[in-house]
Amino acid sequence: VKGRNQPKAKSGQSSGQAPALSGEDRYQRIAGAITDYIYTVRLGGGQATQTVHSPACEPVTGYTPEEFAADPYLWIKMVDIADHALVQEQARKVLAGEPVSSIEHCITRKDGVKRWVRNTPIPKRDARGQLIGYDGLVQDITERKLAEEALRQSEARYRALAENSAVGIWHTSLDGHTIYVNAAMCAMLEVSGPGELEDRTFHEFFTPESLETGRREHAKRDQKLASTYEEELVGARGTHRHVLVTGAPVLTPEGRLHSRIGSFIDITARRAAEEELRASQARFTALVNAVEGIVWEADPVTWQFLFVSQQAERLLGYPVAQWLNEPKFWENHLHPEDRAWAIEYCLTTTRQHRNHEMEYRMVAADGRAVWLRDLVTVVVRDGRVVKLIGVMVDITRTKEADLRRHEIEDKLLQSQKLESLGVMAGGIAHDFNNLLTGILGNASLARLESPPSSPVLAYLQQIETASVRAAELCKQMLAYAGHGQFELQRIDLSALVQETTQLIELSISKKAVLKFELGQTLPRILGDPTQIRQVVMNLVMNASEALGERSGLVSITTGVIKADRTYLSETFLAPDLAEGEYVLLEVGDNGCGMSAETRARIFDPFFSTKFAGRGLGLAAVLGIVRAHRGALKVYSEPGRGSTFKVLLPCAGPKDEHWQAFIPPQVVWRGTGKVLVVDDEETVLVVAARMLQSFGFEVITARDGFEAVAKFREQPDEFRFVLLDFTMPHMDGAEAFRQLRQIHPPVRVLLMSGFGEQDVVTRFAGKGLAGFIQKPFQPETLRDKVRTIVEAARR
Repeated sequence: VKGRNQPKAKSGQSSGQAPALSGEDRYQRIAGAITDYIYTVRLGGGQATQTVHSPACEPVTGYTPEEFAADPYLWIKMVDIADHALVQEQARKVLAGEPVSSIEHCITRKDGVKRWVRNTPIPKRDARGQLIGYDGLVQDITERKLAEEALRQSEARYRALAENSAVGIWHTSLDGHTIYVNAAMCAMLEVSGPGELEDRTFHEFFTPESLETGRREHAKRDQKLASTYEEELVGARGTHRHVLVTGAPVLTPEGRLHSRIGSFIDITARRAAEEELRASQARFTALVNAVEGIVWEADPVTWQFLFVSQQAERLLGYPVAQWLNEPKFWENHLHPEDRAWAIEYCLTTTRQHRNHEMEYRMVAADGRAVWLRDLVTVVVRDGRVVKLIGVMVDITRTKEADLRRHEIEDKLLQSQKLESLGVMAGGIAHDFNNLLTGILGNASLARLESPPSSPVLAYLQQIETASVRAAELCKQMLAYAGHGQFELQRIDLSALVQETTQLIELSISKKAVLKFELGQTLPRILGDPTQIRQVVMNLVMNASEALGERSGLVSITTGVIKADRTYLSETFLAPDLAEGEYVLLEVGDNGCGMSAETRARIFDPFFSTKFAGRGLGLAAVLGIVRAHRGALKVYSEPGRGSTFKVLLPCAGPKDEHWQAFIPPQVVWRGTGKVLVVDDEETVLVVAARMLQSFGFEVITARDGFEAVAKFREQPDEFRFVLLDFTMPHMDGAEAFRQLRQIHPPVRVLLMSGFGEQDVVTRFAGKGLAGFIQKPFQPETLRDKVRTIVEAARR
């Protein structure tokens, strides 16, 4: 019974205080303050004449004290019919003066809800010893009753589970005698029931080696902790079984070890299957390693390799572990030019449940491009792809031989084209030069004999200029065909286009509107001005003719473009060109455009879409661009016009002659595993991708605690750690200290958004390998990492 302590009166209180409470008042005050339900019953003539109930009666019964006072028999009306006899017997004992104790029974509240209560009556007698009534305490024990019922049901379920479990359960005392054993355990022990185990201990059912195994396992850890291990059990009839044992202690309430209970799983069949599987795997491994190719198995969703044969390391140089552990290994190491189509093709065929064959390139660990023929089998079960398996065969030599053969064929075809063009060009040049001699000579004489004020001088000068350009055209055609010489100069392409503007305007359709966007201060190119001018003229005239009979726009643009390998791979003549900056000439129109079939033939020497066209213009352009070691790219769609882009290599600051192309230096790459630590997801992902692009296998951690935990698992595996300085929970300084404690030689590259001076002073003399400030570019990070890795080798 809970109550409230009443304050004691202090001595010397003034008469102004409230008078002391009477006994009845004090009783009412206490009854109203406690949370349990108190009641008083007054008797008269052996019958209840009055009942008084504390306010706590309402939460328990739903009835107010006034309702109980109005009906002395209300309580017995609430008692559940099944408990009437129990309550009446208690009332009889109270009235008879017999010893009475608490009873527990069920009542129905005013709202119809069933509740369990504990009713404790206390008889009251007068001075003569006559029973005048009784007091009582009612406690709501519904929650306890429900919990007890739930416990009984739970115990019944667990006992049924234990008895019917396929797992053996054996409860033994510390000296090995059986306390409880279920049917499954009896079957393993080959006994009919617990009775056969009364005089035997569990030690008799295990081999000495198994008992020693169990002893060692228990010795490894606290005796009060559970442990799991394998043992060899010997049944009563001598049958040997391998069992997986999980032993757990049973403790007394004081925490002392009382006994042990163990679960036993028969793994005899599994052990035999494992042995057979190991033997099968050994045969399989020997077989696949003998195959002249990479045998692999992958997940159809993530494309993570589940198995690769040892040939993978021999053919591409990457350790087998990297194939298996690096996410998206196949995608990451596909050749950039093959990545997009190979991924799309594999996705499509896998979705269609089709086995397929692909030929693509992967980049080896040493940077080589290795051609592979991949024979892929899509494993389907119940209409779902469950696995991809395949064999990658190295076909690099075959591809290189095919490439050399195609190059020879292309060179032969080009030689034949050039030879045909040379024969024709020689004849044309001979006859045309004869005509030009007359035209140019007469124009010159007429100019000399004309007075300075003659209005025809301007026209004669135009005739001379056009004749000279025509002569240069003949010279250019001969040079393209192999019958001329280049006159190399350092050329400003924008200036050359401006010089040619007047001739361009005279040569194109009057309906064509020219738009010039010429870059200023372009790098110089090294080339023959006559031939470069001819490229401009040919492209502009073709653009003009593409407009047909309608008005249109011809745009001429010059500038600088930075071309990477992907961009160059989409151009004509670019296989051997180096990545980098090129001077750009772009000529576009909004004319009729070309179909894919037409685009494929526009550079053929004798192909033309015009009724009476020359058919040599674009062939000449291609030859000139090739001779200048440039590239050419074409964009065109029917009805949407065409754009020709010519890329010409920039000349060096002092170049006066052709220089051999220097292959790009091999970009430095690293190997091995690194740990990247940062609490910012964006920085973590960007830094990881940078390091992966350098060749490293990256493990990430999002705070200092995670970093230390992952580093502790394999401290010797990490080449270095890229560690953020400012992190919650454990900052970079503390993480650095713990990493050094785990593995003192660890090399840590610290990164921070603060300045180096603000951060590195805290690590002075502590062995910090380096510092890099955020934000940083890949080139900066590569230089820092390279310094650290190469310093570690010394």
